[in-house]
This record gives sequence, structure tokens and C-alpha cells, in this order.
Amino acid sequence: MSMSNSIRIRRSSRADSKVNLIYEVLFDEKTPPDEAPEQLSVEIGQKLELRCLTEDGSLDADSMHFTTLNKELQFEKEEKIDKGISVPIEGFNLKKHAGIVECSVKYKKEKNRSITKRINFAHQQVLPMHVIPCEVNICHNGGVCGVEAKIEKCFCPHAFGGERCADPVVSDFIYRAAQVALGGSGVFLFALLALSVALGFLFLKERRKRRELLDYMDRSPPDSPLSPIQEESQSDVFNFSIENPYKETCTPQKAPKRKPPVRSEEVTSDSWWRRSMKRLRGGFRPHQNGNRAEGKMMIDPSPPQPPLS
Repeated sequence: MSMSNSIRIRRSSRADSKVNLIYEVLFDEKTPPDEAPEQLSVEIGQKLELRCLTEDGSLDADSMHFTTLNKELQFEKEEKIDKGISVPIEGFNLKKHAGIVECSVKYKKEKNRSITKRINFAHQQVLPMHVIPCEVNICHNGGVCGVEAKIEKCFCPHAFGGERCADPVVSDFIYRAAQVALGGSGVFLFALLALSVALGFLFLKERRKRRELLDYMDRSPPDSPLSPIQEESQSDVFNFSIENPYKETCTPQKAPKRKPPVRSEEVTSDSWWRRSMKRLRGGFRPHQNGNRAEGKMMIDPSPPQPPLS
């Protein structure tokens, strides 16, 4: 397994002929912080020691500390050593110790600035008895490739999953994403989120008030001042004129149309004929012209004769 220059492995033997592994996370001027966590495979029950050291004079060794991205990880108390800290693990436990561990250190001059390196402790996966190992291991992050039912399959460690053990588990991924989001710009992001929520609340409140006002105007009678303005009169909303309230105004009216006088020859109605018969007794003499009867009014110039006795 390829290792980065910032992580070194040492083996120390004791009188009980057991080999203890020492994992050193080194901070120096040449080695940048690891973007991806370094994968380290540890056997169950293995004794090991995790160290975080610095050889850079600009870093404060007293501010160095370990953190775990998985809340289930449990480590013993940190011990101060020369140029760093150390965490001894008496026996590697898959449930307690497997996962991603971070080592952070601050700068001496810039206390708000820090640098972090990550290590992923995982148990080397062992293939079941009925699975045949693959000729080429295509799995990542400590996974082991095996052939099961003529299909190549990756058996992933505790903290990873997926077809080739390249995807971290959900709990570790969410925790890492939250730390990245709330890192140096956490305060700014939180303020931006709070401002967005406040503006959204005000927008919804104003929209609700406007909708209630429109509903109230729709329920008003047509002659009410709160009645909605029709579309055809919207162009004249702002057109108004100021008149003198004390000036008597008159509205010119058109003169009624007069009918032309009736001509004498046109007056031939029955009503006029009957009135003429009542007024002028004996003045009506019908004349016959063929089959057509014409009636003309004639006035006898001779004075009326007295009645015969």
C-alpha cells in the first residue's frame, strides 16, 4: 500500500515478542495537508500508537489535538510528547477505533488559522471461505476483491462501501461535509442562511396581505371606492381635473327638434274630418267621379235660411 510522505509507520518489538505499530502524522514545510484521508489497515486486537508530530517552526505543537469524524470512535487520553502528541491503543477494536481520525494544529502567529491531516483506520477485510481471491485487486480503501458465483465482488471495510469500496459511509460523509461547510466561512454561511430565511418570511407575509386585500376588493359592491378598477379604465386612473367648487356650472343641452308645420293639403286624417263635419253642418257635399268617392269641404256663401214653420 502506497503511503504519503506525511505518514510514517514504525515497528517496535518488546520482550513479549509482540510487534507494536506506530503511526506518525508529520507536519512539515514540504508536505501539504492531505486532501483525502490516508487508508491504514489494522488487524483486530493489534496494539498500536498514533502520533501527531510537527517539524515546522511556524506551527504550535501545544495546540495539536486529535478529533474523530465518527462519534463512536473511542481513544485513550492524549499524551504530550516531544514535538507533538501521542494516543496509545492497547487493542484495535473494529467498533471503537475504525473510522476517520483528524490531527489539527494551529499556527503560532495566526491563532485562527489551522492545518489538518486525516487518517482512516480500517480493518483488513478477510474473504469468506467459499470466495476465491481475484487475480487483480480492483478494490480501494482496504477492500479485498473476490470471485463469487463467477462475479468479481469487493468486500469493503467498516467505513466504506460501494462497488469498489470508494464511497464513505453516510455518517462519516455527513459529518465531514458539515465540518467543511462550517469551517472558516461558517459564520458567513450561517448569516447568509439566516438572512435568506428572513427575506423569504417577509416575502410570504407581504404576499398574503396583498392576496387578502384583493379578495376584500373583489367582495366590495361595484359602486364602492374599494371596488377593483376595470381594465378599460386603467389608463384614465391618473387623469383628473381641478374645478372651482364655487363656480356655477351649467351643462349645455341640445334644443329639441321641432317638427315642420303640417300643410293644409296633407291634413286628411279621419279625426280632422269628423271635427269638420261637426263644425260645419251642411257644408259637406260629396261628389262622385266614376267609381271613386271624393270628399271636399265647401262653404256655402249664402246665409242660412230660417226654418219653415
